[in-house]
Amino acid sequence: MKRLEERFTFDKAERLTGTKRIDALFKEGESFISYPLRVMYLIHEQSAESGCSILISVPKKRIKKAVQRNRIKRLIRESYRLNK
Repeated sequence: MKRLEERFTFDKAERLTGTKRIDALFKEGESFISYPLRVMYLIHEQSAESGCSILISVPKKRIKKAVQRNRIKRLIRESYRLNK
């Protein structure tokens, strides 16, 4: 079991990075809606130690102000970090 300090972190390895992987997520990924969130996911084989990688994006079309979009992303990241 992981130490308590490690469990509550959001490491760089857990973030979805790279244009190829992000493009694949939006092009080939599946999604479901749990209002107000839309969750997109793509299952793939990986050799990394972390179980999943996440990407959080908030559309400018729905939330116009950057301050509000950044706050929403911060809150979602914090929620994920505490509940993973």
